[in-house]
Amino acid sequence: NIKLFMNVCNAVQKAGIDACFKVIGDGPRLNWARSFAKKHELNNITFEGRVTRDEVASKMKAADVLIFTSLSEANTSTFFEALQSICIPVALDLDGFSRNITSEIGFKININQPYAKIVHEYVAVLRELSMNKDHVIRLRDNIKKNLSSYSWEELFNRHYKQIEKVRLR
Repeated sequence: NIKLFMNVCNAVQKAGIDACFKVIGDGPRLNWARSFAKKHELNNITFEGRVTRDEVASKMKAADVLIFTSLSEANTSTFFEALQSICIPVALDLDGFSRNITSEIGFKININQPYAKIVHEYVAVLRELSMNKDHVIRLRDNIKKNLSSYSWEELFNRHYKQIEKVRLR
């Protein structure tokens, strides 16, 4: 849902919020996103293109927040990688994000509202984080404290328990 992401970037810039966005990858909508950024004169976004796994990890570690705008994400490896890098997740309240993101570690955006309000909610979260560094520190500390709950091993164990329940029936 790159359209939603780009609309968030545009609204953040219009609101004068001190935030910069990096888009990593070269998906099929990259040219559209670049055109959108140029048309709206967005200076808060850079397009990194395809980079190595090590560069992705480095960029995540340098970031404070990872924004998910997709309507079809369940809980990708990117979510767990972001937490391992102590990035605060901000995602639409659906699928796996609904269960895994709590107010202790990040933000869920209500999807049962008009599109403009969804954009506004992302902007409000980013405004809060840009203006309240103590909140950022608190969220990141909570991620660190609960990191074992978001490890690949824990994810495997949760899946394994579900498989065992089904198998034992």
